[in-house]
Amino acid sequence: MSQPPARNSDSARQASAAQALFDTVCDLLRRGDERANALLPRLQAYPAHGPGWLQLGRTLTELGQSNAAMVAFDQALAAPEPPLAALLEKADLMIATGDAAAAARWLATFQRRGADDIRLHHKLGRAHYAAGDCEAARTALRATVDKAPDFAEAWFHLGLVEQDLNRPAAAAAAYRHALSAGPDMFEAALNLGISLQDTGDIETALDAYARAVRIKPACFNRVAQALTSAPTGQLWLDPRALRRSLARRA
Repeated sequence: MSQPPARNSDSARQASAAQALFDTVCDLLRRGDERANALLPRLQAYPAHGPGWLQLGRTLTELGQSNAAMVAFDQALAAPEPPLAALLEKADLMIATGDAAAAARWLATFQRRGADDIRLHHKLGRAHYAAGDCEAARTALRATVDKAPDFAEAWFHLGLVEQDLNRPAAAAAAYRHALSAGPDMFEAALNLGISLQDTGDIETALDAYARAVRIKPACFNRVAQALTSAPTGQLWLDPRALRRSLARRA
C-alpha cells in the first residue's frame, strides 16, 4: 500500500533537511572549519539517511580519518536501504590499513547473506589477494569474471593472482581478456608481456610490450627492465634500438 501524500511529503522534507546538513558538515570538514565539530552530533538525528553517511565516510576517507570513516560507513550500512558503495569502500579502508584478512571475512558474511553483486565478488577477491590467500582470491575473481566477462579490472586482478601462483599461461589468458574489455589498460599489456615471456614466447611478449609502450610511452623503462631481468629474456644494450624495434611492432 502506498503512503498517503502528506506522509510522502514529510519524508521528502526530512530527507532534504538531512542531506543539507550532511552537505554542510562535509563541506566544513574539507575546509578544516571547526564549526563542523558542533554540527557532527546533529547528524545522529538522521540515522537512516544512508546517502549522507556514505558521503560523510567518503569525506573522512579523503581527510585520512580512517577509523571515523569506517564508523560512518557502518552507519550507512545500517540504513533501511544500505548503499553497496559503503560496503565496498569500508573494505577498501580495511585493506589499506592492514586488515585485509578481516575485510575478506567481513565481505564473505555479506555474500553468505545472499548479496550477489559482481562488485562484491571482485572486492572479496582483492581482499583475499591482499591477505596473501591466492587460491581464495582466484576462486572469488573467477566467479566475478564468470558473471561479468567484460569486467576488465577483475580480469586484470585475476592475472595478478595467476602470476603469483606461477601460472604464466593462465595469467596471460586473463590479461588478454582484460585488454579485450579495456584496450587502454597499459598495466595489462605490460603484464601480458611479462607472462608471455615467462612461458618462453618472446616474440609475442614483444608484441605485448609494444602495445604497452604505445598506450603509455612512459612505461618504456619498465619494459626494458622486464626484458633483461626475467629468466627468459633479451639483452638490449642500446635502448634506442629497443624503442625502434617496439615501434615497428606497434
